[in-house]
Amino acid sequence: MLTLADGRTRVDVTITMPVGYDEGDFDTPVEISLATITAGLVDATCQINKPDYRLSATGSDTVADQPLCRTGNAQTFGASNYEGTVTVLRSLDATGKVDTTTDTLYTAIGEKGVLAYFIERTGPKATVDLAVGDTGWIYEAVTDEPQAPQDRAGYVKEVVPLGVQSRRRFTVVA
Repeated sequence: MLTLADGRTRVDVTITMPVGYDEGDFDTPVEISLATITAGLVDATCQINKPDYRLSATGSDTVADQPLCRTGNAQTFGASNYEGTVTVLRSLDATGKVDTTTDTLYTAIGEKGVLAYFIERTGPKATVDLAVGDTGWIYEAVTDEPQAPQDRAGYVKEVVPLGVQSRRRFTVVA
């Protein structure tokens, strides 16, 4: 059945490489146990601004490549490319100071040079924890300097550009 995407993307973040992420062929999903994938995660889902959130593949590099017997120009796809931007919604206490108990995403990735892993699942409601059988993407990314948003209306927030290094499918197993 067709389902509206609204409220169906969950993002968890860790600064520890998930076990098995860098092993084997990246074209094969990595199987990660539920206990392993949920250890040390920051549930970032309600701390990310939906309108400008983006972690995705972009256009691959192209290579001019074709047999000599063919005429004209042809392009073949080469290395994959990725991009990412996360606008973090900040959590302040009643005095207007950062609430360190709930501002967990910015605490984890809010400075330049942090290597983090963004675990993205689409399907079950975003508020539902990761579970056995879930699938999605893990993005390995380095943070750039946090930036002021172009639109300062709405929630207090900061934009964190991401240099996405790689991505890999995952499946949660028992």
